[in-house]
Amino acid sequence: MAPNLNLSFPSGRRGSIAIIVVLALVAFLGASALVVDLGYATASKHELQAAADAASHAGAVFLDTTATGVAAAPVAAVTAAALNEADNSPVVLDPSTDVELGHWYVASSTFDPTETDPLRINAVRVTTRRDDLPVWFSHAVFGRTALSAAVESIAWHSSTGAGQVQCYLPIAVPSCVIEDIYIHGEIQFTDLVLNPPGTNNIGWARNSEDGEPNASYLVDQIRDCEYDGSLDVGDELNLGGGMDTVALFDLAEEIEASSTSWGTQWG
Repeated sequence: MAPNLNLSFPSGRRGSIAIIVVLALVAFLGASALVVDLGYATASKHELQAAADAASHAGAVFLDTTATGVAAAPVAAVTAAALNEADNSPVVLDPSTDVELGHWYVASSTFDPTETDPLRINAVRVTTRRDDLPVWFSHAVFGRTALSAAVESIAWHSSTGAGQVQCYLPIAVPSCVIEDIYIHGEIQFTDLVLNPPGTNNIGWARNSEDGEPNASYLVDQIRDCEYDGSLDVGDELNLGGGMDTVALFDLAEEIEASSTSWGTQWG
């Protein structure tokens, strides 16, 4: 005959289990609140990163070793950032604090924001931030009213200009022509003709300090670059007319003999 066992539990243990369940439920709700709110903050951070990348790249395009490019870079960065949204609102940059220009050292992968020489400024660092990201559940559980997120992006313009060269292709496009074909930030399809008389198009060029272009100078530059002179970024050029036809034939012959693929039609 099996023994008759009477089991009893103190009432205090039943109360302890209830307390544990309540504490576990609070912890679970708190963790769920963090997951939801931090997930939203992470998504907003990704949006901020996209805006920062777009802004830094837009600014770096203008860094051409000139003071004009340095002045244009922050404006381009601010404009590009505003085309992006984070937390359902445009990303607004303060050009005095959120956009930094400086020198990017390739060897050490470091950015120096103290550089002020336009010839050495080759990079843009953009910081995008939000200090008022909304919280949906963390406020009730933890008392948080907002979350913050901040990211940065550095874009480096590797092609910072020729600096100074002693031999250059002696043709140039007047700035007024560039202004006519560069509309709303996009280059328009257009035909550029090498300086026929009476038009303001591509012209034979020469450093203004060295004088006007002439046949001997042009032919020498095209054939063997033995002309003794130099050209710096930002130099003004004198543009010649269409009188040096012989130079045009020499240029066409050099292009035909080149192994480089040219997207230009010569007639």
